[in-house]
Amino acid sequence: MPDPQQPTLPSTPTRQRVIGLDVARALALIGMVSAHLLATGGPALTVTDGFPSALFAVLAGISLALMSDRGVRVGGAALATSRHSLLVRGLVLILLHQVLTAVNGPIQVVLEAFGMAYLAMAWMPRWRTRTLWLALAVLALASGTIHAVILTFYPPVPAVLDYPYPLLGWMTYMSVGLLLHRLVLHSPRRQVALLALCAPVAVAGTLVREHTALGLPSLLETQGGIRGVLCLIVDPTSHSAGLADLVTTTAGSLAVICLCLLLFRHQAWWSFPLQAMGSMSLTVYVAHVASAGPVMARSTLPSYPLLGWATIVLVLVLPTLLRLRWRRGPLEELMRRLTRIATNPALPPRSFHHR
Repeated sequence: MPDPQQPTLPSTPTRQRVIGLDVARALALIGMVSAHLLATGGPALTVTDGFPSALFAVLAGISLALMSDRGVRVGGAALATSRHSLLVRGLVLILLHQVLTAVNGPIQVVLEAFGMAYLAMAWMPRWRTRTLWLALAVLALASGTIHAVILTFYPPVPAVLDYPYPLLGWMTYMSVGLLLHRLVLHSPRRQVALLALCAPVAVAGTLVREHTALGLPSLLETQGGIRGVLCLIVDPTSHSAGLADLVTTTAGSLAVICLCLLLFRHQAWWSFPLQAMGSMSLTVYVAHVASAGPVMARSTLPSYPLLGWATIVLVLVLPTLLRLRWRRGPLEELMRRLTRIATNPALPPRSFHHR
């Protein structure tokens, strides 16, 4: 019989994982590994230049909505707990970012942008759909504007607002994920329509980016003034979070997500390694940065094919073996325990004697 004085953690229903989303996360991680270790030019660089991180950000927005889903539907204490949980996650990600910067070498760590986005967006899953659309438009425009202001006037700004992972750009991606969860996730018909729309937009945007990147500096020199600022607002350069960059990478992300949702609707043995890898994306990402960063810091090679392919094989095999025994990766389980402890409403009162 349990001790009534002993606090217990609240039980929460286990969510059924969406296989297509896990596969999309795995593809984003493989793209990141390729961008860091394998891609040096040509089509491989084009595909991995900015697209994997944007895909991961849109998926983070979907995860934000999924983690808030019960709280939004139930309201009250459940809503407060889900928001508290997101705030704790954000703080843990920021702390983990600081730890990783000790070993990341030349790899730019993205966790701080995600953590701050969680802190800023914990309230957004409950917003009305039209409010989310408005927020998306404001964030996208503000992202492009801040990018233009930084490159034009060079003001002192927090690093998190600047290249390569500007916070407002990542919040834009995550807002897209919130809307995708609400409007598309459970509708195969809309997934097909969105795939048909976004795939050509992503291809066209990539072609424009490739051609514009060569002429953008000279264009800014000849235009100057307000026209130069407007050119920077719509900058298609990857990781700039200019409007054209946001449209291109968002379209590519939506196309990949919709394709994965359509193709991976049911559990299959041949897709299980990708699903397992995507289900422990935080563990895989941290392990990749911690293992590749020190190697890249000691070398000036343009690529690391042996390390890159070995990493891809290992991050497919090891999560598969872990999932045969456990539901979560090590860091995912740690995050779950920390958020449950921090949001436990059953803790007993405690009094202190003040002297």
